[in-house]
Amino acid sequence: MGSLDFPSFMTILISGLCTGGVYGLFSSSFSFQLGALNVADFSFGSWLMLSMYLTFFMYKEWNIGIIPFGVILFGSYFIISFLMSKFIYIKRKTDDNMIITMGISLIIQNAATLLFSSYPRSLGIIEKTIVVGGVQITITKLIMLFLSAILLLGFQLFLNKTWTGKTIRAVVQNKEVASLMGINSNRVINLAFSLSYVMLAASGIMLVTLFSVEPTAGGFYQMMSFFICIIAGLGNIRGAFFSGLLIGFLTAILNIISSQFAMVMMFLIFVIFLVVKPTGLFTAKSRG
Repeated sequence: MGSLDFPSFMTILISGLCTGGVYGLFSSSFSFQLGALNVADFSFGSWLMLSMYLTFFMYKEWNIGIIPFGVILFGSYFIISFLMSKFIYIKRKTDDNMIITMGISLIIQNAATLLFSSYPRSLGIIEKTIVVGGVQITITKLIMLFLSAILLLGFQLFLNKTWTGKTIRAVVQNKEVASLMGINSNRVINLAFSLSYVMLAASGIMLVTLFSVEPTAGGFYQMMSFFICIIAGLGNIRGAFFSGLLIGFLTAILNIISSQFAMVMMFLIFVIFLVVKPTGLFTAKSRG
């Protein structure tokens, strides 16, 4: 670290923040599921990995335009997650959901290994960079950061400004009272869960432009989602995004210090955080 000059240091930090923005997007989706909808979805990371694989094959082999592919992917994830929520999550207890989603995760992971092999796949995009004062900024990563922020802002506006979004918030705050007011609470929860999966699919498209993908990648992203949600506070969507930026920043710093022990130090920081601030960095006032 001592031999690293300032422009190189800033380049690594900015890269970490851009990556953290995408982490924050899919972690916001996971936080919404776990904190607001009370759904323990341990297949989350595997579905994210599958989205990355599908994006890879769309770009490399299937020759499908990004807009038709996006419609197909988002529509498929919306329908599948709606059915999962309707027939699995709502009808069962949390412990049962955890076991079932772990099973779904294993099925997806093993199917990916069988169909795609364990060889890492990468889009191999040649990244363009701009140089400002000696600091190199990767255009692709910068775009992914802005897209993540825009998608999350759009989801927030949807929840706060639209009638459907307000019904989701009402069901999240008090399901029984919302039902008494004539709202079909179960259908609203199914819809909300499906929307979180659309955000998940979008995150997969962004991630595969930054990293390679392999069948076991879902476990890492599931772990990162859990870390970020705990740091932000469960159910805190904006907080999860900002915590994702923080994790990206910390990861960059730890890799500068020691790339070999970066994850070990990250675990240590996480344990210390749980002891010092178990309720998360963001208060309930900033939720939703």
